[in-house]
Amino acid sequence: MIRVVKFEPEHLYKMDLLEVFQGDEDVRERVRDHSTEPSCVCSTLLCPDGSVLGVVGMTLVTDGYGSLWSLLSQRVKDYPVGFHKCVKWLINHFWVECNLYRIDTHVEADNLKACKQNELWGLTPEARLKRTSPRGKDEIVFSRVRDGC
Repeated sequence: MIRVVKFEPEHLYKMDLLEVFQGDEDVRERVRDHSTEPSCVCSTLLCPDGSVLGVVGMTLVTDGYGSLWSLLSQRVKDYPVGFHKCVKWLINHFWVECNLYRIDTHVEADNLKACKQNELWGLTPEARLKRTSPRGKDEIVFSRVRDGC
């Protein structure tokens, strides 16, 4: 069973990154620096053997508005169902714990698997942004907005 534990910066260096993150040499350092900001809450997902599956976080952009992000290892492919359930739980946890009215995330438009995954987590495609990813690709913004806001 996958466990959700308190994030520690060393977790970032204990995983073989998923292909989509490879080639970005500074990604671990950026996430490490970002994760210590007061506006950021994050958790680590651990495989049953204790290896790091990934880090999932929420950056509070403004009061009630959070932006979801993740840094994932190759091991995510070994635990697709457990990964899905844990991230869905974390999204709901962040939603309630941070009293959010809006949550969003950006996904490279050609990463169809991640786009589908976000929809399964209850996020809806909202917009397409041209050439905004760190790799210069188009991104799809997925969001969840509380009714009546």
